[in-house]
Amino acid sequence: MGDDIKIVVNVIDSTGAHAAATINTTTTRLNGFSAAPTVNTIATGIYEIVFASVTPAPSEGDRLICKVNGDISGTAWTEYGVPVIIKADERGTDNASTFDASTDTVTTDTASRDASKADVSLLATAASIAALNDFDPATDTVANVTTVGSVTSDVTTDAASRTASQADVSALATAASIAALDDISAADVWTYSTRTITSGGITQSEVADAVWNASLSGYNSGGSTGKALKQIKEGVISTDGSVDDTSATSTTFVSNLSESTDGFYHDKVIVFISGDLLGQARHIETYVGSTKSITVSQGFTAAPSDGDKFLILATHEHSLNEISEAVWSDTHSSYTTDGTFGYYLDAQVSSAGAGGSGLYQVTVTVQNEDGDVLQGARVNVDGTTLTLVTDSSGQCVFNLDSGVYTLHVSPPAGYQTPTGNVLTITSSDVSSTFTLEATAPSSDCDVPWVG
Repeated sequence: MGDDIKIVVNVIDSTGAHAAATINTTTTRLNGFSAAPTVNTIATGIYEIVFASVTPAPSEGDRLICKVNGDISGTAWTEYGVPVIIKADERGTDNASTFDASTDTVTTDTASRDASKADVSLLATAASIAALNDFDPATDTVANVTTVGSVTSDVTTDAASRTASQADVSALATAASIAALDDISAADVWTYSTRTITSGGITQSEVADAVWNASLSGYNSGGSTGKALKQIKEGVISTDGSVDDTSATSTTFVSNLSESTDGFYHDKVIVFISGDLLGQARHIETYVGSTKSITVSQGFTAAPSDGDKFLILATHEHSLNEISEAVWSDTHSSYTTDGTFGYYLDAQVSSAGAGGSGLYQVTVTVQNEDGDVLQGARVNVDGTTLTLVTDSSGQCVFNLDSGVYTLHVSPPAGYQTPTGNVLTITSSDVSSTFTLEATAPSSDCDVPWVG
């Protein structure tokens, strides 16, 4: 009692795995109380709904219902009810302090106060500290210091001592030897017939190694071969790495990559350049920056071994699932070229699922008893093939001519099927609302429960 109300929601798909979802903070609420929720994402498919400063404040023993609304990839689910019971704060019964510093006083005897004083007898006084700044060189003396006058006598040494102190420079190069360093001829370096290095301790193999082992990062001069090779490499290969996982599978393994951003290599291509999977390439489905884990959308023929090397190519490709989703989610109305497959499919669905071609708009709203709109309800005009599904606003729109029509609703799960609405159209747009009653809960519990 008195705490924020926090509800953890797990969104699970049909396979039992957590699924990413969106909690609707507008329609998610505590029934009968005024409090706008905030939503914290704990992990994929796990969300914490927090109600702070609930009005009116609940009392101990109150039983509330949180109605949770949201969607998965734009498709709303049926509203779920979660029970909340208000418990009392835990209160201790031991000897809690009741001292109030603003009104209570503490009284002690003189002996106790004297005993609590610190001994400051050894501290310097103000006078002794001030005296430290009164040093007079004319009268004050300092122990262990001898006054030394100016030294006026010359210092003399004998010839033998001077000779002994001279440095030995016999091993230093002479001016002639230094000048000779400028007399190296081409014949000392090259054998003209073969252009091979013959002196200086440098071999052809060392030169080749120095060229091919040079870091590309240093070659940025415009028009240079080094920069051209660097650009080719960067345009083809994003990075290289190796497997760092003794428990790798054919679809998932941990790498030695340093990138810490989730999804950084998503939709790129990985190709092995060593081990049993040499030459095999796959599409990267996910990359987890915290664990450096790579998951491919289609498994390799075997699991890679720890230490196997790979390249990640600087390319982008969509997975089969993304491609198929894009194909089937494409708007059919954009295919108007006669003879194409899209045009054919559009012609097949243009009558069944359409809203008609009449002069007047009929706006149909489907809601529950609390006035919350319901998405996904199918509305049909009796006697026709005109059938539409309510959107996230709980509405769909038909285009009908003047006349008398009967509308029927196929409700989403958890709601009873209502009777049809009779609609009369004369010379203007009209609207119609269906209010659906929830299916009665089981008698085994007093509130709806989602577990």
